[in-house]
Amino acid sequence: MNQIWSLYPQEAYTVTLPTTGQVVGLGVHPAFKAVPGAWNLFWLTYSALDSLAYYKEDPMTYFYTRLELPICVGAALQIVPGVRKDKMNINYGRLALEHTPLEFIDFAMQNKKDFLLPAYYGKRWFSVADHNARKYRKRMDNIVHHDFRK
Repeated sequence: MNQIWSLYPQEAYTVTLPTTGQVVGLGVHPAFKAVPGAWNLFWLTYSALDSLAYYKEDPMTYFYTRLELPICVGAALQIVPGVRKDKMNINYGRLALEHTPLEFIDFAMQNKKDFLLPAYYGKRWFSVADHNARKYRKRMDNIVHHDFRK
């Protein structure tokens, strides 16, 4: 089962440009379609992501990319040492789709010397990831969480 960890569907992290009608933003970045699981790692790594959902400010000030994005894409492609399924190597992106955020962090802790995200960010990555993981709520595919207070 492919789980999405972010509070809202990926498409909620976009804006529509009023001049062209084009939908742009982090939620439709092509890297996330190309690399399964990268969106989950990005959500786990970038603590301000949920504040960008359903963005109501000027679309020209919206984030279209972040420094964390290519690092998370690379981490999603990285092979998990010693973990195989059906005689095939498993990458962190696949683990991110098949497990909850806290389960994923446990996998990452076991390989913290070799895993790209803690290697790049240091111990701080685990504290940010743990904070974000505690915001996780399992979603059903036919239910969309929305904050109606906004």
